[in-house]
Amino acid sequence: MFFRKKNEEEEPLDLIGAAIDTLLEDKNHIKLIAMEYLKEFDDPRIALAAVNRYPHETDPKVKKGLLRLSLKAQDPPVDLILKDLWDEKTETSLKQLIVHSLLMFSGNDLEDELLRALVDHPDVEVQMNACLVLGRMQSSKAQPILIDFALKSEDYDLRCSCADALGSYDNKNAINTLIEVISSDDDEWTIANAAVSLGKMGAKEAIAPLFELLKQERSDIIHRGVITALKSFKDEKLLEPLIARVEKEDDDQARAELINAIVDIDYSLNINSEEVLSLLKDKLFSDPSSWVRTNIVQQLQKYPEEKSIPVLLSVLEKDTDLETVTAAAIALAGVSSVEIIPKLLTFFRQASDEELRLALAFAIARIARTNGYELKHDVHKEIYQIINKAEKEHVYGIDNDKLISLRDYLIKKIH
Repeated sequence: MFFRKKNEEEEPLDLIGAAIDTLLEDKNHIKLIAMEYLKEFDDPRIALAAVNRYPHETDPKVKKGLLRLSLKAQDPPVDLILKDLWDEKTETSLKQLIVHSLLMFSGNDLEDELLRALVDHPDVEVQMNACLVLGRMQSSKAQPILIDFALKSEDYDLRCSCADALGSYDNKNAINTLIEVISSDDDEWTIANAAVSLGKMGAKEAIAPLFELLKQERSDIIHRGVITALKSFKDEKLLEPLIARVEKEDDDQARAELINAIVDIDYSLNINSEEVLSLLKDKLFSDPSSWVRTNIVQQLQKYPEEKSIPVLLSVLEKDTDLETVTAAAIALAGVSSVEIIPKLLTFFRQASDEELRLALAFAIARIARTNGYELKHDVHKEIYQIINKAEKEHVYGIDNDKLISLRDYLIKKIH
């Protein structure tokens, strides 16, 4: 094959310039493709072109793309952006992006503009996003307004956003407001957000009212928010009451998250509580939800092998749910004990489901490779065939790069 020799004086193709030129095209899909390409570069021409084009654009999607590009300019079109924020014809999603883009700028004028949007904007979506941005700014001017809206606004979405935003403030007024919200509000999402904010703030005075909320017959949304909050405190004293709550939690997802919170506290404090491990074993074989049991299998990987391996092997032997058993096989792939390989081979021979056989093959091959354990040639070959067949397919719970690595390892063993 012949190749034309490049003339050293020939100018290289200016792909960025070509992409910038397409911003003047009539077809919106071409402009969108060009902006997706341009966002990867820091060429000053890009931001300048976006600033120049922004006021003339009418399509909302294209205008959002131009706004993102123009924010990199030395002089972003702030006045034009603010004009669009208050224009009733501007699409709501663009207004939301404008509010969040103001976080990139500094100055009292812009903070005042956000405060005005929070109080006076006719679009509640803009008010909600102004809440969140002012919270991230930890605006001292905004805090009393956020407190007032969190307690008194008739719009539950706005109350919910205020409860979220107040979590960025770490002071008595914000904490007291959020405790009042979880005690008196009637919207489940607002209560849940307020609970999460209290956990994020580490407000220990909120622990008692949070537990009180957990005891009540409230929605699973509220319970999950409370559980997330309590997990944030990382307090050993919380383990016992949280463990006692597990049997009383009817919602599967809330129960799983409660167990996760217990393990997270136990693991983060390096306690390795026998009481926690006993709870995991009990629920692993008694919980009616296979989703909860699968979740417990994944949590067991945080415990020492001498404690987790016997339990995971019992799951392979006793559980009838395919997803739970497959998760146990994948969990065992990370252990270092070669003594379990014969047992895994037995399960492998007995398994009929292809995904389970793959998970077991994956576990056997990984343990063997990690520890220099020599499998018989025919076993290597059989496991290779299964892994090679699955390597190009997405298999839930198994990283494809790890499958490729094992396949290459097994090829060498076969030959």
